[in-house]
Amino acid sequence: MADALTLRKKLKAKKPVFTMQDSHKKGRLAAKWRRPRGIQSKMRLNIRGYRRGVSVGYGSPRSVRGTDAQGKTPVVVTNAHDLSAVDTAKESVVLSGKIGQRKRLALVEECTRKGITISNMKDPLQYVARVRKALEEKRAAKDKERKEREKKAKEAAEKKAKKDAGKDAGIEKKVLSDEERKEQEKKEKDRLLTTMKQ
Repeated sequence: MADALTLRKKLKAKKPVFTMQDSHKKGRLAAKWRRPRGIQSKMRLNIRGYRRGVSVGYGSPRSVRGTDAQGKTPVVVTNAHDLSAVDTAKESVVLSGKIGQRKRLALVEECTRKGITISNMKDPLQYVARVRKALEEKRAAKDKERKEREKKAKEAAEKKAKKDAGKDAGIEKKVLSDEERKEQEKKEKDRLLTTMKQ
């Protein structure tokens, strides 16, 4: 297995980057592989001096074909159930790009605990530390925002209560003044009546 991996490494070092015909000349053509189909295509005819095309000879040894650098078969994982089915000796894990941050964090921690290799992550421990720190900062920011919101709501409630109390006092004052006015009118009437009797 190790010999096959080293052989693959040597072969891949010699392998050219396969791009479509004339992609190095024309900017509108992408630098990806497409088979040449032209009737007079020199690349299709494998004429010397033209770019090499994809062929069987550039392939990896059969025993290590489709494996990662350690010779393990990559398995795409999206949840904990998929992770439980992974054979640690023969398979490595590729975490799906559709997973959210919290779920990914849980899966990475589970992989490190079980000793499973993660192919699409350089340093899982560093990732865990970075994400935990970011989540704590986010939580702290949310708590701070919530406290500020509660404080503003409390201040607004107190202000409203004061305003309402002031209105109530004004109404009481008005009511009292109305009563006083009525009392004064009554006194005036009584005085007029007494003067008329005399």
